[in-house]
Amino acid sequence: MNGLSPWAVSAYSDFADLKTPFLAIEAGKFSFNIYQTRDSVWVRCLLPSGCYMFVRAAFNPGGWFELESSKPAASGIKLVINSSVGRFDCNIQMLLDNSIPKLRFQTKITPSEELQFPYWPKDLLFSTKQTKFETNEGKVHASQYGTRTGFIYLTEDHTNGATILYLHNLTALSPFCDQTETSLSDSVGGNWPELGFSLPTTKKPLEAGVQVVIADAMIAFSEEIPTNENEVSKLYLNLLAELYRLLPKPETQYVDWPDILKKGLKDLIESPGCWSQVAGHKYLNAYVSDYQTPPEIMVQLAVLLPLLDYGEWSGEQLDIVKIIKDGLTSFYDNDLNTIMRWLPAAEDKLQGEEEQKVPKVMDSWYLHHPLLNLSRLALKGDKVAEGLFLGSVDFAIKVARHFNYKWPVFYKMDTLEVIKAETAEGKGGEKDVAGIYCHVMLQAYELTNKRSYLQEAERAAKTLEGYGFEVFYQANNTAFAAGALLRLYKLTNNDLYLDLSYMCLASIFRNTQLWDCNYGYGKNCPKFFSLYPLNDAPYTAVYEEQEVFCALHDYLKHAQGVEILPSVRLLIAEFIRYLVD
Repeated sequence: MNGLSPWAVSAYSDFADLKTPFLAIEAGKFSFNIYQTRDSVWVRCLLPSGCYMFVRAAFNPGGWFELESSKPAASGIKLVINSSVGRFDCNIQMLLDNSIPKLRFQTKITPSEELQFPYWPKDLLFSTKQTKFETNEGKVHASQYGTRTGFIYLTEDHTNGATILYLHNLTALSPFCDQTETSLSDSVGGNWPELGFSLPTTKKPLEAGVQVVIADAMIAFSEEIPTNENEVSKLYLNLLAELYRLLPKPETQYVDWPDILKKGLKDLIESPGCWSQVAGHKYLNAYVSDYQTPPEIMVQLAVLLPLLDYGEWSGEQLDIVKIIKDGLTSFYDNDLNTIMRWLPAAEDKLQGEEEQKVPKVMDSWYLHHPLLNLSRLALKGDKVAEGLFLGSVDFAIKVARHFNYKWPVFYKMDTLEVIKAETAEGKGGEKDVAGIYCHVMLQAYELTNKRSYLQEAERAAKTLEGYGFEVFYQANNTAFAAGALLRLYKLTNNDLYLDLSYMCLASIFRNTQLWDCNYGYGKNCPKFFSLYPLNDAPYTAVYEEQEVFCALHDYLKHAQGVEILPSVRLLIAEFIRYLVD
């Protein structure tokens, strides 16, 4: 068991003296009571197991609370409380519109003096008893990392326990952060039995007399206890969709993407910083004006496919398409019988300043991404692309079997020596590569109708079982995996693959930001429903977001005629809506 903070010990002592509640509500096997103690407003949630979750809706550290008014409100109660530090306005709602009870509370403070916040306790406490603390067991499946969604997803493990998704509307706290110059990064989390949200430590005080939101949370309760990672993922998607409907959302703005496209295309074609020349041929640079790094095949194909889509849409013929296509065969290694990441004719430029910037070193997903794009070209009838794809796919299979479908981060292409095994100590390699590999195999099956490729896709897919939220290494690859697994389900009617598809989607939505950072420099950039490219990235990336946008569009296309979860349809549609904002 984790030790208790003094604030938790103090709270548990108050629970023994709870009197008549402001409000009591029954919801199936759950019951909810709202109480005021000497320094807090609590919602006592009695779970089906008989254990308790206490939710602190308002808190005055070390001071006193004096109730000014208590008024019934829609599905709940509004409290106005005076205290030694100012006035608290607390609105608590219980939403019982379906089988998933939902608790919502928002608390505002109007400080009587300038206030600093050197510490703030978490707002969830668990115990098997009310009158004294006795730990109950629980498992946290996932929670906020960095500036992603402020959530915690957990299961209370007693017999007849409950699964709970807590989500904080961090957008509402932007004025607090603006005044105090703080960040909401990692503000939701904690250790059992003290979990939830805590205000960030302030650098500057809150102004006296100015009302700000200091809490805006919603909690969904389920009687379902998931027994494996697939069930964990599906329940997460369902509970997230329930709370998403309650979440205040920003208005979308019209963006003139066709005009942006024209300007971007002009710069791509005309800017010398976008191009390098090797042996008399032009290749795209991965980064503007990076002439030290050799051309990469992934970059050529990642630009070529959208250009072809643009040509089909606009009817315009672009010379740049032929330039890129003409350079593709230069990436093929006849000794290894595969395409290479780096242009072989320019590998001598690599200086080894990074682990992968060494001749013949492959980042595992960098082999499969260009194969995926070559297969798309091949299915459009491009014979050169078909030759490169089918001429490389056996090498990809050889690598997959060598690593038993669990890819490291970096390896040598000629010897298959592992250069870097894990993304971080104890975390394993690039887990979602099995999913994009599955996608490549399905493309090969569609192109050739050879069942050996379908069988290979199934072998890879089954290795994803059990990863849960940890399957996510790179956003676009996880999205490709989700779509491939849906296709595999349709081909085989094996429910496992649909469940694994949901697992991939759950890990994608776990890495989004369901709030707008309307403080600091964040005021200038829409961030609602943005997606982080890596599971530990502190930034968002346009390329990965746009590839996920395309992959999820494709997912909905393949889902036609399939009874996928309604929560999945909702969340995918909303992600697409906000990505183009």
